[in-house]
Amino acid sequence: MSKVKVLLFAVLISSVLFSACANSSAQSENSVTPNNNLQNATPSPTQNRGFGSATASGNRLLTPSPTPTVENQDENRLTFDEFAEQQKLPRSEDFPVKKSEMFSGTPAKPILAEKRARLYKTALREGAEREPNFAGHYTVVTWGAGMGNFSLAFVDAKTGKIYFPPFESISSTNYGLPDLDDGSNPAFRLDSKLFVFIGCPGKEYEGCPDWEKDGFYLYSFNSGRFKLERFVKRKELEAVLRK
Repeated sequence: MSKVKVLLFAVLISSVLFSACANSSAQSENSVTPNNNLQNATPSPTQNRGFGSATASGNRLLTPSPTPTVENQDENRLTFDEFAEQQKLPRSEDFPVKKSEMFSGTPAKPILAEKRARLYKTALREGAEREPNFAGHYTVVTWGAGMGNFSLAFVDAKTGKIYFPPFESISSTNYGLPDLDDGSNPAFRLDSKLFVFIGCPGKEYEGCPDWEKDGFYLYSFNSGRFKLERFVKRKELEAVLRK
């Protein structure tokens, strides 16, 4: 056999071996063993807490125990008024709204007379367009005031006058009333002059000035005046709810 033939034969053998190796490698790459950890990495459901619904409408104190969800598996969860009656706290029905105080019609545009009202004119105008949700003819409007904080104002649907509470914002280490009612924070209702929240009231964007003031606040609002009816420290409230 001539040298040329031997060389051609060697090239042919090399080509066949290279092709076989390539096919084997491709099959190996296409049959990767599934990663069981990835199969189990199912995203968790979205957690909806009460502060997310703390807008100009929708918050209620006295509601039936809601259908259990991811964050509410306790079918025996207390409503606010049930809890208030047990603990001898002011209840929604202790601050009723007269029929003559109920509003119907087109809400008045908010009067941006104060400097603070003008700073948040967009939130106040948009909130005031909605139907009243508190004390017969007021609309509670809330907006964010830093991480974990929120501010609120009360707009009179009859006159457009804006009322600010005796604090600028509420710092809250958790959103919602813990294990109570539907989790709304703040919580209120159309036919009552009582509103409640959990957190620490203080200056806007400055956080809580004193964590001893962190807790459960019950305010009444009557004729444009805010009155603190009761205060329960957070640790005392949570101790009761965990029993």
